[in-house]
Amino acid sequence: MGIHRIDFAEDLLGPISSLCAHTKQWATRGLTKSGKPCPPQDVEDWVAWIAQFENGATGVFEIGKLNKGFGPRGDHDQAELNGTEASVVYQLHNPHQILLSNRGKPYQPQPVPDEFLKKLDSPRNPMEGDKVVYFRYDQAWEFIRAIREDRECIPSSFHGMRAQAVADAILEAADSRKWVYVKN
Repeated sequence: MGIHRIDFAEDLLGPISSLCAHTKQWATRGLTKSGKPCPPQDVEDWVAWIAQFENGATGVFEIGKLNKGFGPRGDHDQAELNGTEASVVYQLHNPHQILLSNRGKPYQPQPVPDEFLKKLDSPRNPMEGDKVVYFRYDQAWEFIRAIREDRECIPSSFHGMRAQAVADAILEAADSRKWVYVKN
């Protein structure tokens, strides 16, 4: 899911310019429970990185396959933005609200406006259906609209390329133990 979090971060804050990172592989994967050899594993168990965005913002990320998440079953993550005046938390398992806190105050739930819960002109009602599944309808809606309108889909192949460039920089930074500039 890390590649999606990279795209989400750049969608919110703009391009990442440089970063430093660390990775870990904790679990050995020699044999399955039934004793058969495991296929080769090329995905780390845990990755953490600090990113500097072109706009001056700093991001701190931690992603792990073995981490307990924040959702009701421990399977969802959250994004937190902290500024000088306030903080906001978005929880993937609770997509219809954000938690907002002014400095020195407790978090208060706030509804997410409908225009942020679905793609423009999507006929889907964001308050109906399984909230962690039905948003995918909008992905198909956007793809079909882009074809019909002869325009680039959002996210586009450029967004995928950018996320991959950041992911490559994360691995390079982890290997070199140095800050790395993200290639454009």
